[in-house]
Amino acid sequence: MSFAGLSKPEQRAEVIAYLRENSENPPPLPEPQAKEAAPPATSGESTGEAQAEPQADGPASAPADAEGSAPPQEGGPAPAEGEATQQPQAEQPQAEQPQAEQPQAEQTQAEQTQAAAEGEAAKPEGTTGETPAAEEGGNGLAALLASGDAGAGEKVFRKCKACHTIEKDGGNRVGPNLWNVVGRDIAAAEGFSYSDSLSSLEGEWTYQDLSAYLEDPKGFSPGNKMSFAGLKKPKDRADVILYLREHSDEPPALP
Repeated sequence: MSFAGLSKPEQRAEVIAYLRENSENPPPLPEPQAKEAAPPATSGESTGEAQAEPQADGPASAPADAEGSAPPQEGGPAPAEGEATQQPQAEQPQAEQPQAEQPQAEQTQAEQTQAAAEGEAAKPEGTTGETPAAEEGGNGLAALLASGDAGAGEKVFRKCKACHTIEKDGGNRVGPNLWNVVGRDIAAAEGFSYSDSLSSLEGEWTYQDLSAYLEDPKGFSPGNKMSFAGLKKPKDRADVILYLREHSDEPPALP
């Protein structure tokens, strides 16, 4: 109730008397007490206030009924009390609602956080599975060649020296000479007898084909004579290709 109240005892008494007239069976009025000589007027008013207020607070239903049926001319108190009477019913659910919803909100947030954490935890596995495919593709190989090291490729090429020479006019061994192999036609080394598997292939040794052949010679060309199992690490293949590229007269541009 937003009404400030009736500060004057006379007004309160008059309103109570009016409300009493609008009751079917009102309780009897209290007996007036004899006036005492000593107290001043203000003290008497205070005593009257003290006596009037308990009477107004008498029965539990009286304040609500009285204020709820206030006269029309004093419409301020009556609608205000009506609002006050309904307000606890509206406010109680509002006060209780956060208590009921807050755990749900916290639970939902916790579930979302857990789901996000599980999603982040699953990413490394997916990334690990996708890395080889990306590295084997043209874009992955281009990145490896851009960051590769021909000096490191020379060390890896030591595995190949038993069968290949790389110097210009170095001659063939068990395998063909590899000078100018980058960009050269497949199975085109002079004086070397290639397998039918490689001889049947058309085109040049591109960077992508060299990487695929070095990774798995038998998989690239089943039936070829090369017994080497292959270089399984993408970085090793990129480094060796850069080393072979340095041993070419006019190598093609890097991808």
